Amino acid sequence: MDTTAKDWSVLTNLGQFYPRLSFYAQVFEKYGYEFMTYLATAARNARFTSIDDQSKIDFYYERLSEYTKTDMYRFMREWGLKVSQTSRNAIAAKGFPKLKTNLWMYNPITNKGGDESIAPRIEFGAGAPGVNLGWTVNSITNIRSPLSTYGPQNLLDGNLNSIWCSCFNGCYSGPNTAGATPNTNGRTESSSYPFSAIVQTGSTAITADGFYIVQRKSGNSNHLPSITIETSLDGNTWTSLGTYTLKTAQNSAVPEAEAKQYIDLSESATFKYFRWRWPRNTADGNNNTAFAELGAFHY
Repeated sequence: MDTTAKDWSVLTNLGQFYPRLSFYAQVFEKYGYEFMTYLATAARNARFTSIDDQSKIDFYYERLSEYTKTDMYRFMREWGLKVSQTSRNAIAAKGFPKLKTNLWMYNPITNKGGDESIAPRIEFGAGAPGVNLGWTVNSITNIRSPLSTYGPQNLLDGNLNSIWCSCFNGCYSGPNTAGATPNTNGRTESSSYPFSAIVQTGSTAITADGFYIVQRKSGNSNHLPSITIETSLDGNTWTSLGTYTLKTAQNSAVPEAEAKQYIDLSESATFKYFRWRWPRNTADGNNNTAFAELGAFHY
């Protein structure tokens, strides 16, 4: 069996060897066979039966994470089992640390592997894709003036202290703007939302495992509360990758909200353009949103 790449949906029996059993054996051998009892008990006591495969995957992921006191998303993903965002949010709310070793590489027959640290996230352009790779923000709903201070180029420069900001006491009206127009006093109307920004990843497509964002470090009433991510190879046809709740000064401690936030995708995505959409932060009386950095990463 190839232990470097697994896809549950296509794994079949190989003579007397059953590859899918390795998925369970890896957990039992590393965390104890008591998990079998824990899982069976939870299934018997469940209020509802699983209506489809996604429900079963989510149920297993949540029970495994609870039993190990570890967010086991990466283990599930490496086996080709896609966990829903709803289930991931439920485990994230419990505050479990993420899996730190490559459990999916453990060989239960030889009792070797599975103890290496998981490869760290590698940010495209070393966290400054605009400067180092030529990424550009091709459009964004509107921009506070002056462009040099609040323009979207700041989102790709790796500088956590420079920001993009929506129109407030003046609005830049040149290139790089699209969509709703601010009202007469240069402020953004609530009806302008949701905002959107389109980023082009240079001249070639990339394959990414996730994205990151850094919220504004001051004026935190205008943190982005969530983002919907879409990708495209041509800038015309878009594929939605889901909506992700972000940490803000309203729902988290300020240091957590201002730290770099990573969004792991359920599977790798290949694209040349990505589009983010976000709602207004109701905590901001001027309807402003602002943030410092955005980008993508791979493992």
